[in-house]
Amino acid sequence: MTRFDSSSAPAGYVLPPVSGGGSGRLMLKWFIGLCLFYMLAFPKGGLKIQDIPITIGYLLTVPLGILAVLLNYRQNFPREKLVSILLCFATGGWSLICYRANGGGSPGFTLAYFVALVILPVFCLLFISDRVIGRDISYFERIVVNAVRFVAVFGIFLFFFKYLTGSWIEIPYLTVNADDLGGLDDKHINRGGVFKLISTYNNGNIFGVSMAILAPLYIFLERKVLFKALFFFALLLTLSRTVWIGLLLVVIFISLSSKFSTKRLFVHIITFIIGFFSVIYIVIYFGFDTNFLLDKNLGGRIGQFAYLKSAFFIPNRQGIDIPEIVYIGILFNYGYFGLILFIFTLASPIIGIISRSVKVFSRRKAAMCAQGLIIYMILAASDGAFSYIPVMMIFWIVASLGLWYSAPSKYATVSHA
Repeated sequence: MTRFDSSSAPAGYVLPPVSGGGSGRLMLKWFIGLCLFYMLAFPKGGLKIQDIPITIGYLLTVPLGILAVLLNYRQNFPREKLVSILLCFATGGWSLICYRANGGGSPGFTLAYFVALVILPVFCLLFISDRVIGRDISYFERIVVNAVRFVAVFGIFLFFFKYLTGSWIEIPYLTVNADDLGGLDDKHINRGGVFKLISTYNNGNIFGVSMAILAPLYIFLERKVLFKALFFFALLLTLSRTVWIGLLLVVIFISLSSKFSTKRLFVHIITFIIGFFSVIYIVIYFGFDTNFLLDKNLGGRIGQFAYLKSAFFIPNRQGIDIPEIVYIGILFNYGYFGLILFIFTLASPIIGIISRSVKVFSRRKAAMCAQGLIIYMILAASDGAFSYIPVMMIFWIVASLGLWYSAPSKYATVSHA
């Protein structure tokens, strides 16, 4: 795979990389950074058209996508990215065939499914590239770190503000969708009078799953112990068993990625003990019983397994909105063939990263990205929030970063990939 060489540029080609000197390039870099921060920090800001959420973060993908196409004009496209895109289109094509043949769930969720499955992956895989992020990767990494810091700190503040005052802080077009103003209590976040930490994501599970995907990379990039602690505390306050499983996986993955030493082993053991007793304390403090941790009903999801009885290799029944257990929803709607395609689609960037001689359990940024993707694929068996903003946006941003970090790029090498 060759990289950009100015001597090979077509006649009349004038678009420079984002990096470099000049006020125009600097403004372009700031614009991209601002868009990235908004997507991560304020994913729900927007409005609704016939109950279909139109978020500003998604709208920003239009100018950024055009920019990515222009900047990557006639550049060689990495094989691993091409495989992921082709799998997205193959899975999307099969899903569309099943939808046209059998019908589906609500139009809003159906549209969200195809956006999450095809549009967002293609955008992210095009956007995260040498020509867009180039030597400014450190700047964009700081954007990611600051965005995660913000949602964690704001989430903790909002959690206790709601707990003490009974009210939310809502800013339309920023922290909430304008049409959801005053309706946060209806977002399935009430734990018997105690509301989950939702930050600007408006839902504890969506926030927690999104952060679990970002967690390994964020912990690697974050240099302040305080913000790491606040990040873990925010995930605990989601009061979500799925997120707590994700948090445990994050700790395990980070532990397995570290070189063995007595000191590191001691730190990891202490971290696990603190986390364990923190969960127990939260359960006791908020008055939850033992069924909260050992719920035989799986949080109301046990009924979703009934869909397995109606699953076929090729589906012949009307589809449903994708439920919390993502794989069951895919299986019911698109059959075993669709499920196989779906799993390969999500796994393709992981396989692409590993194929570039990156060990999953290692101290490399590409490895941290792969870990976040694996964690999501595990959590999707409980509550993957696949069709909800911004889970797949974050999944494919991390996937694209992982593929970029692992690529033979001088910028990725300098960035300690």
